[in-house]
Amino acid sequence: MKIYFSILLIVFAGVLTAQEKQSHYWVTFTDKADTPYSIFEPSAFLSPRALARRDRLHIPIDSTDLPVSANYQSQVQQMGGQVRHTSKWLNAATILATPSIVQEIATLPFVKGVERVGRYHPPLKPKKNKRPNLNPDYKKTKGYYGYGSLQIGMVNGHALHRLGYRGEEVIIGVQDGGYNNVDVMPFFDSLFTNQRMLPGMDFVDDDPYVYESATHGSSVLSVMASNLPYYFVGTAPHANYICMKTEDVRSESLTEECNWIAALEFADSIGVDVVNSSLGYTEFSEEVMNYTYQDLDGQTSRASIAADIAVAKGVFVVTSAGNSGAGKWRFVGTPADSREIFSIGAVASNEQRASFSSFGPTSDGRIKPNIAAMGQRTVVAGNGYDIGMSNGTSVASPVIAGLVADLKQAFPYHDNRTIREAIENSSSQATAPDNVLGYGIPDFYIAYRLLKGKQSLLQPLEVYNKNEQIEVVFLEPFEEKGQLQIADRYGKVLMNVKVSPKKLFEKHPLEYNLPKGVYKVSLLTDTVTAYSYFVRG
Repeated sequence: MKIYFSILLIVFAGVLTAQEKQSHYWVTFTDKADTPYSIFEPSAFLSPRALARRDRLHIPIDSTDLPVSANYQSQVQQMGGQVRHTSKWLNAATILATPSIVQEIATLPFVKGVERVGRYHPPLKPKKNKRPNLNPDYKKTKGYYGYGSLQIGMVNGHALHRLGYRGEEVIIGVQDGGYNNVDVMPFFDSLFTNQRMLPGMDFVDDDPYVYESATHGSSVLSVMASNLPYYFVGTAPHANYICMKTEDVRSESLTEECNWIAALEFADSIGVDVVNSSLGYTEFSEEVMNYTYQDLDGQTSRASIAADIAVAKGVFVVTSAGNSGAGKWRFVGTPADSREIFSIGAVASNEQRASFSSFGPTSDGRIKPNIAAMGQRTVVAGNGYDIGMSNGTSVASPVIAGLVADLKQAFPYHDNRTIREAIENSSSQATAPDNVLGYGIPDFYIAYRLLKGKQSLLQPLEVYNKNEQIEVVFLEPFEEKGQLQIADRYGKVLMNVKVSPKKLFEKHPLEYNLPKGVYKVSLLTDTVTAYSYFVRG
């Protein structure tokens, strides 16, 4: 009997000890009373770049922009709760505390609610990465985009680059689980050399070091930022980047959503233009936290609500749709269910849905994903000079995010909805979107032209005069035989040359011997009539 009683005491004591372990809690507040901030002096809490974006897009400053009450935070901390992050948009804080302390905090008159969101993990120790050696197995290719040419070509993204839009002056925020070796990998050398890699932020361990924990973020970043011509060039090779670590790879919990929101608000406050988030949430390490399909209505998940707010404040948020298409769940996760977020599905190189790509609709019947890009055998940077392939909507999402940044460069005064609709309307299923690929596979050249406000595309010819030769460049492909004509300013045909079907940007040289003057070059097929002029100096 005594032995039995002793065992009970030990077990009971063990339960008490476990109960008093620190966990993360989401604490919401009733208001923002006694704040020293004012919406009429936003420079106190938003950077000049963030304010410039708001001004450019005519977005007002409102109460959601005001920081969480410092007085409320102080009282929470005086009671023993450690404030990890705050959310001004949702008027809340993520705190670290024991259950007994949280019970006391919940009684404070300004506390609206308290919810446990996950276990506490001690911070990781930063490690120093070493510069890798060149992997001799990977040789230069003939194409400028190297091994990544297919994924950018599928969505006609290189057309934006040819037009001069590669993401210059745009900031892309990346939210992920870690960025191993990004600081030493040669694919990113130009980011650091040209000071286009902004100081990162680790929202898991609360420190500025992000080049640790996982390679997932490194792969995602490489799809956009790689800039090693003839090996691998990404979709926004000249953009500025900031890497934010929000995912704790040691477990799955709602704390990661809280980190995600904190990072998104930080991105907005420093003036980030585009955010890529190759993350999604449906199931967690503690089953009680799991979402149901009914929860995916764009209004239940904190992350989805925050995503809508971010887009309204001028940040274009792109996310992976999810990889549950072949599993029991099947549907997109959160925050892909957000109303305003741009959710990306995955296709293979044959432009058919990748088997894992998640389906829509959301539980309230909206089409998801929005569009699709190459997410099967997508080229990514490896840990060294390696070039690998990865599968997942996680790598389809940055294909699009980088090109959105290119459009942001081209159209800084266009709001997010206008850009999103242009991309959707350029896509292969624009007239009949579904819950498999959404609006389909986009064509960013067409999206560019739609944003230019024209119903028809550019004249599909450019002509370059080179001594005794002209070079005709086709800005649109055509699929039938035709002829190129050169005529003088009076319309007299001087040369007539047969041409075969041409691809986008394919060049066609023509030898000629003509006097000085203005000449017209015309492309004539059964369905295409186009022309351009050149001057013989």
